[in-house]
Amino acid sequence: MIYVSGSPGNVGTKLVRLLAGRGEQVRVLVHDPEAAEFALPGVETVLGDLAEPESFARTVVGADAVFVNSSRRAISLQANLIAAAASAGVRRIVDLSWMGAATDSGSEAIGRWHAEVERHLVECGVAYTILRASAFMQNYVGQITVNDTIVGTTATGRASLVDARDVAAVAATVLTEQGHEGRTYDVTGPQALSNPEVAAIISRVTGRRVRYVGTTPDLLADGYHRAGLPEWAALDLVAADVYRARGRLAQVTDVVERVGRKKPTTFEAFVHELTAATGR
Repeated sequence: MIYVSGSPGNVGTKLVRLLAGRGEQVRVLVHDPEAAEFALPGVETVLGDLAEPESFARTVVGADAVFVNSSRRAISLQANLIAAAASAGVRRIVDLSWMGAATDSGSEAIGRWHAEVERHLVECGVAYTILRASAFMQNYVGQITVNDTIVGTTATGRASLVDARDVAAVAATVLTEQGHEGRTYDVTGPQALSNPEVAAIISRVTGRRVRYVGTTPDLLADGYHRAGLPEWAALDLVAADVYRARGRLAQVTDVVERVGRKKPTTFEAFVHELTAATGR
């Protein structure tokens, strides 16, 4: 049985559906019982809070593999799940991390906390695999369907945008197959794009004029605050732009094809698909 946290989310929900489609038994940890409903054969939903180990620790018992992810930034949340998995005798843990994970991330906390979770995983004594994903194509759904402006501090910095479904395909492989123990995989799309290039692709496919507008980190954070995001989320989004501007998300790998066994989705194909699905 495979235990999945971080659903709903960019990757978690897609991973659950993919595993269920392959006939795997899946147990999904959710914080909100109404947030993730899976009417799928072999999928069981359990309620718990990663901040309170006693609320979910027993639900990990019996799992062969655990997918570690969370929608909230807190080292303790994912460390709690890693500890519970180790105590339950789980044989394999797969952590969804980020390409910007690094202990020397300066003022950008997002890189440090991903690196700290990775450290907990390496030291827990269980066979592990780390998936460091690049920026998600799904981050541009608003611009593809409604908005006409991409606001950021990336300048011409590029990111190897990846479809969350491709990350899920890689996760499904390493959760169910041997040979990936102790590995760290950078999971990327097939090309690195700047935000001006992203805007040009969206404009070409949708027929709408979408443009990139550069701003400062402080103004960008203020905009996220006004939109209602908590401070930590706003700072993480700004930090991701800073990483991209520095070229730290531009690496392109063959992991999706080699490990996930599928052709990586191009951003243009992603835009075409979403446009067709929404009729926009």
